[in-house]
Amino acid sequence: MTADPHGKSLRRQAGAPESADPRRLMSGLRDIMLSTVPAGRKLEEIVRLVAGELQADVCSCFVQRAGELLELFATVGLDAGLVHRTRVRVGDGLVGDIAEHAIPLALPDAASHPAFISCPESGGSAFKSFCGVPVLHGGVVRGVLVVQHRLPKSYDVDVVETLQTVAMVLAEVITFGGIVTIEEASAGLPSSDKPTDIEGMSLGRGLAIGHAVLYEPRLTMLNIVADDPKAQKLRLRQAVAGMQEAINRMLHKDVTLTGTETRDILEAYQMFARDKGWFVRIEAAIDKGLSAEAAVQSVLNETRARMAQMNDDYIRERLQDIEDLSNRLLGHLMRQSQTSSPEMLPDDIILVARSMGPAALLDYDRHRLKGVVLEKGSQGVIYLRPSQYVLDLYSRSMEARARRTNMYRRLQHQPSVTRDNIKISVQINAGLLSEVSAVQNMSVDGIGLFRTELAFMGWKKYPPVVTQAEFYGKIIDQMEGEPVVFRTLDIGGDKPLPYFKAPEEDNPALGWRAVRIGIDRPAVLRTQFRAFIRGSRGRNLKIMLPLVTEVAELDRARQLLEMEKIRARHNNIPVPEKIELGVMLEVPALLWQMDALLWGADFISVGTNDLMQYLYAADRGNNAIRNRYDQLSPAMLRVLKMVADQCKSAGVPVSICGEMAGQPLEAMVLIALGYTTLSVSAQSVEAIKMMIPTIDAGQLLPYLEQLMQSREHSLREQLLSFARDHHVHLM
Repeated sequence: MTADPHGKSLRRQAGAPESADPRRLMSGLRDIMLSTVPAGRKLEEIVRLVAGELQADVCSCFVQRAGELLELFATVGLDAGLVHRTRVRVGDGLVGDIAEHAIPLALPDAASHPAFISCPESGGSAFKSFCGVPVLHGGVVRGVLVVQHRLPKSYDVDVVETLQTVAMVLAEVITFGGIVTIEEASAGLPSSDKPTDIEGMSLGRGLAIGHAVLYEPRLTMLNIVADDPKAQKLRLRQAVAGMQEAINRMLHKDVTLTGTETRDILEAYQMFARDKGWFVRIEAAIDKGLSAEAAVQSVLNETRARMAQMNDDYIRERLQDIEDLSNRLLGHLMRQSQTSSPEMLPDDIILVARSMGPAALLDYDRHRLKGVVLEKGSQGVIYLRPSQYVLDLYSRSMEARARRTNMYRRLQHQPSVTRDNIKISVQINAGLLSEVSAVQNMSVDGIGLFRTELAFMGWKKYPPVVTQAEFYGKIIDQMEGEPVVFRTLDIGGDKPLPYFKAPEEDNPALGWRAVRIGIDRPAVLRTQFRAFIRGSRGRNLKIMLPLVTEVAELDRARQLLEMEKIRARHNNIPVPEKIELGVMLEVPALLWQMDALLWGADFISVGTNDLMQYLYAADRGNNAIRNRYDQLSPAMLRVLKMVADQCKSAGVPVSICGEMAGQPLEAMVLIALGYTTLSVSAQSVEAIKMMIPTIDAGQLLPYLEQLMQSREHSLREQLLSFARDHHVHLM
């Protein structure tokens, strides 16, 4: 069994198109790329080659033009008169859907897909099956490559990977062959020299003033195919060694990195750089006839396609790490630099980029780098060519922020206590071993959420108990007695595992996922419980179940845990004296089962991200409505207060582990509602710990209870006014 780019299981079925012979295909691509014919002719020859190798009735290449349009540039099997006359808007039809989401589609019955539109460029209903992949260069869609068959065909993973390999070659032809001009690619960008402000989403808190510098790794891939796999693997090993040496130099070149977030980032990259699974996949691509650099790009494209569809922001951030590390490795392979030489850069740099990993920032002088603007990132504003008034205003704000940061550095090791003497435990959310090592330097009280599924996504096959136990043991070792809450596998939905078969679902977020899989497939949950017990080596454990919907699921999970405790004792394996089994409260159905839930749960952690979207029936991954409803609404705050009150009455510890806990204004409200444990992202720790000593929860609560009786859409403005009037620090 193998897996497709969507993480869904695929089997080679009767009627599936034959996979191309990798060597023959690579040889053909090499000959085309070495020829001196124009770029447009190369596209035609590549399309013809692919159609022949895959025995496809149709093979077409669309190129993205200015104005969000995809133009048919070459085809075999469709009317030649459609070339350069057929244009598809991004988002329209199957071709437009691939371009919009940058994710492959493999459809035995194309007409059954909701994006299907019967039109000439898709062959209408004459062709039953459809397989298409995005043509990506530098993470940007440059086009779409499509094959079609008249009869229903099941496209397996080999076909998709073949098309992705060809798409890499097409990306080079399109990008560097003059098919799309620089002027056309830049169409629509503002050219005025007047002051301009642009509103967008901010990546973090802060202000900066400087000169805009475009960050766009320009790595020109000269060779995509290669004849000698052994030589390419040697090049890969040498490049990896060079990259690791460069990361080590960055770690040791400045003693001020010790104990800082910068050092944590580099140590995380060291871990990624030593990931054997990553290199196994790259070497497998080399064996198919790719050059070392093309193999790196191929694996990156596959990873991007699999992870880009996930709604989990944390996992998407890890994709940025993988992209940055891949670009570093490509730079070493091709002996090219990703950035401009230092002497060409201004003294006050504000990087402007489509996307970038945090370690990419370390390539710039940290004294000269003032800020970053990304294509995606709470509300923020960019001022281009600002007036003197705006410059003065922001300069004063930056000075005030600098003073607050210096104050935090003096206070960070002190306990977090409110003005009315309420002790607040600030913990972090994590999912990587490298993040665990950073806890000791962050002055936090433990890990309130450890996402175990991230490790599973890095393993090539389902990990045996011994592998899992070793991983969990290292986490507990590094925590040195501080608490860590392990969340059991939250897979399924938008977090597929390539080696775990899951059904196709119309609404996976509400489908077969998380604890539902563990209950239906007890071996999944039991082996993880078994690994937790072995890895603990007798030390206390805290385990949390995600997406619990009814108390019966908690009861069944506890039965499975008891079975594993008995099994461990029978095998003379130390069993912790105390194993706490808690619930992540994120499904509203539990709100009407609180009495029974609190009788059986050892602790509760409120996952505000999913609770919010399920409570309001608003998909947080849908940009059209993700900000329609506010977390600081009367309804949401009433729910949170009810949970906090009932947990307090029952004597059951309760915490918050969603994004809400990491926003200072929202955290202020949560503390007033009775939540004394907040688990936040690492980058939110400073802001939350600065806010806590400035709030009087007892003073806020009566006002908050009064506000919660209102019919307002949001209470945000009133709460902001309270914070300003009572001098609460909101960074």
